[in-house]
Amino acid sequence: MGYWILLAIVRRFVMRPNQPDRATGNKRFRRLLILIAAPILLLAGAGQVLADSPPNLTADIPWNAGTSSVADVEAAFNHGRRQEEAQLSLGTGSLGNLDLPSQAVWDATSDDSKALTIMNAERTARAGMKAGVIGLPFTAVQTDVDSLAQYYANYLVTNNKTGHEADGRTPFRRIDDDPVLGPCHEFLHRAENLAYFWTSSSSNPLYIERSIYNWVYDDASSAWGHREAVLLQDNALGISDPDYGFNNNVGDSGSEGFVGIGVAQSPDYDPQGLGWVNMGTAVVLNMIDPISTGTCPWDGSPTVTSITPNTGANTGVVHITSLAGNNFQAGTTAKLQKSGQPDIPATNVQVVTTAKIECNFDLTGAAAGTWDVVVTNLDTKSGKLTNGFTVTGTGPGPTVTSITPNTGPNTGPIQITNLAGSGFQDGASVRLSMQGKTDIWATNLQVVSASKITCAFDLTGAAPGTWDVVVINRDDASATLPNGFRITGPGPVMPYSALLPAILQPQAGETTVRLGVTVDTTVLHGTPNLFYGTAKSMWTGYDICWDYGTSRSLIAFSPASIPKESTVTKATVHVYLNHICPVSDSTRTITAYRIQDNWDPNAVTWNTQPGHAESHGQFVVSTNRRASYTLDVTSLMQGWVSGTFTNYGLMFRGPESSGGTAVAIGFATRQSDTGEQPAYVEVTYRGGAASGEAVELGSFGPGPEAAALGDGSGTGFLPVGAR
Repeated sequence: MGYWILLAIVRRFVMRPNQPDRATGNKRFRRLLILIAAPILLLAGAGQVLADSPPNLTADIPWNAGTSSVADVEAAFNHGRRQEEAQLSLGTGSLGNLDLPSQAVWDATSDDSKALTIMNAERTARAGMKAGVIGLPFTAVQTDVDSLAQYYANYLVTNNKTGHEADGRTPFRRIDDDPVLGPCHEFLHRAENLAYFWTSSSSNPLYIERSIYNWVYDDASSAWGHREAVLLQDNALGISDPDYGFNNNVGDSGSEGFVGIGVAQSPDYDPQGLGWVNMGTAVVLNMIDPISTGTCPWDGSPTVTSITPNTGANTGVVHITSLAGNNFQAGTTAKLQKSGQPDIPATNVQVVTTAKIECNFDLTGAAAGTWDVVVTNLDTKSGKLTNGFTVTGTGPGPTVTSITPNTGPNTGPIQITNLAGSGFQDGASVRLSMQGKTDIWATNLQVVSASKITCAFDLTGAAPGTWDVVVINRDDASATLPNGFRITGPGPVMPYSALLPAILQPQAGETTVRLGVTVDTTVLHGTPNLFYGTAKSMWTGYDICWDYGTSRSLIAFSPASIPKESTVTKATVHVYLNHICPVSDSTRTITAYRIQDNWDPNAVTWNTQPGHAESHGQFVVSTNRRASYTLDVTSLMQGWVSGTFTNYGLMFRGPESSGGTAVAIGFATRQSDTGEQPAYVEVTYRGGAASGEAVELGSFGPGPEAAALGDGSGTGFLPVGAR
């Protein structure tokens, strides 16, 4: 059985600048009551029509769809719109339908972009529903507002609190105190929406989508304060006073206001003391009415600082995951420009924040070489990154002529020293294929040149026989060497998960065991007191996508009896890269360190992470492809077996710079999705003590599991007062 919680609080007075006392606030509230019946359409200046906010509903419209897909989100919002039409006596279908991108595109969309997309769809859908309702969208997710929202979400979760004033300040005060936003905004009678979710399962699905839905459609207990905040226009609901809404005096007149979204979650976030919580999530929406002073971040022309990826083949469309800069606005356009060539305009442009754009460029037939990246706002001001993008030309596609070695046993990995051919591109992938069998993808792949690739294949348990060798370039052009590689050995062995820690392949005088990971977690500098033992990825590197900063992974392996004084002849750690952000056409080096201090696998955080000693090898990962990678830890395993070291596990660290090359790299954990294999170590040893006495590898007991009470379907939602 699951659990669901709802709590709502609404602030009942309005504070204006230079009016700090509560009595003044009550006076303004009385004015609010008086003005409800006043006209809702004003003329401000010569013919300027102020946009009125949409009316509120008469009753809640609960979410009535599933919580797992884009189709569920569309079904819930479209049901809400039909019910709103009925409540407000609007024509059936007059609010239209919410139409979201495909599931794959939506899954890859950031929380900021999801929130802006849905909120603006709800705002613009109401254009013309009543006289004066123009339905202007929010201008953008602004970086500084976004950072403020993320700060407060982190604060709530880290300190296990709820409410608008958990840090001792009102939302208005937090905005005023911000060194950037303080002097760059004017009074707005809404500043913040909050929502909370708690579940007995391991995750809260659709927390952005359900937050916005509940704010707009299921908010009667908060006197529709959240709805008014999300749909707020130039005039607040029923109030003929533009001071209460957006003045819309910055940027293009077709949009108004900056917003920011913050999300934080933890299995320990349970401020209500419910006891059954396995994941708690806090969502914060902040908004401001900006002004121009000449020194605010949005004053002046846009700038372009980087583009990811920064190269693409002229055979199709390239998706830009991050066009970074500043001063981007709703309606901003982008293009690639090269002297003597027609411009390549961006399509599917999403202004994620004032500092980030996502878009597509169709490079089909474009001239090879460097191109300028140009961004233009609606006010015609523009910024340019000179020679920021490279278009690559393509030949007739790759060819594969030979592979060395061309045979290997199905007892473990094999290193390919020369896969020869022509037309190989950076970012190419390689696989072995046989009819009716699962492909074997290459790991540790290096495109040495256009005619040579080195890589490795894990042949463990693969079917004997001849396999095709297939090379796929980044532009999806491919080539096959039929029956180019032969796998030798006995028939398939059982999956390792059914054998742990069983003997896999006895050799002459040798024993091989495979040890599954017992503890796999990550520590994040940006949330120094949070534990992530049930996350689906353990992260390394430096995160710029969610502003968590430096991250490190910690792993330890399950106990297995290996005789003392054994000689370890081979020990290989296997990890699967399942997430990268941002995706780029480059490589990063991951270094493994021996952990030298004891640590708590059930509660470790950045602030309590153990120290590490010497490094024990490195491996290189590609930041544009999910794949398996291996690391030789033979000497370390020998040290653990012989007692030279105490086994406290391994720490993975990637590049920890916050510069333009920053990237966060995630490896699969025990909680990862099906098909994403968690880490394991394969150990081959020989001999041992005559007494049969054994050394225990892995000093940790079972790590935390993602426990779910009952059927695991319970969720909790807690919106707390719109401000």
